[in-house]
Amino acid sequence: MPLVSRSVATVPLTYPLTRAGVATVPPPSPLTTASGSLTENTVKGKLCMPVFGAMTSNSEFEFLIGDSMYLMPRGSVAYQFYVNPGVRSMVSTVRDQGYTPVAMHPYPAENWNRRICYNNMGFSDFMDISAYESRDELRNYISDLSDFKVITEYIEQKAVGGAKSLVFAVGGPYGFSPDVYARANGKISLSRMTFPHELVRLFFVEQIYRAFTISAHLPYHHD
Repeated sequence: MPLVSRSVATVPLTYPLTRAGVATVPPPSPLTTASGSLTENTVKGKLCMPVFGAMTSNSEFEFLIGDSMYLMPRGSVAYQFYVNPGVRSMVSTVRDQGYTPVAMHPYPAENWNRRICYNNMGFSDFMDISAYESRDELRNYISDLSDFKVITEYIEQKAVGGAKSLVFAVGGPYGFSPDVYARANGKISLSRMTFPHELVRLFFVEQIYRAFTISAHLPYHHD
């Protein structure tokens, strides 16, 4: 599951003033120190994030769609004009790779036209503020901890509350017919390589076993 969090609401941002009226920057928090130490399978960079006037939706647009707000009219909101049905985005890319993209935003779905835009991008589901009832808040907003609890509960619900039986069909070297793809509830890619059916069945059973041991916290999988 690709996971992107655009807020770090639990990081303390207190800047006490000196007698001269100059803010003193606090030392890095444990969270920023840990994230800064990541090197393997990590892409880092600087990001200019507009926060005034609820323009964070434009940052979502740039990240998910890949277009820039630079040439758009000043003060415009991309979600209200520039996200049409079927638009190519990071969402459609992960869908093509067999993932199920789910959008989460702890605010009303109508804000900045998110409900329509997320649907146009191809999100399979959208959890707005209604999914966060009675959740913990931090500085009058839903905390990051509540965010991750909702994610965990969503995954667990899908794992135990889905279909009573699952059927996994292993495709041939040229895949399936369009009718089979249209009937399927999802697609999984084990590799870009082509393997014999005997090996694929073995690989797949082992991966299912691994997933259940991780879910049950059993000592099988190694990070």
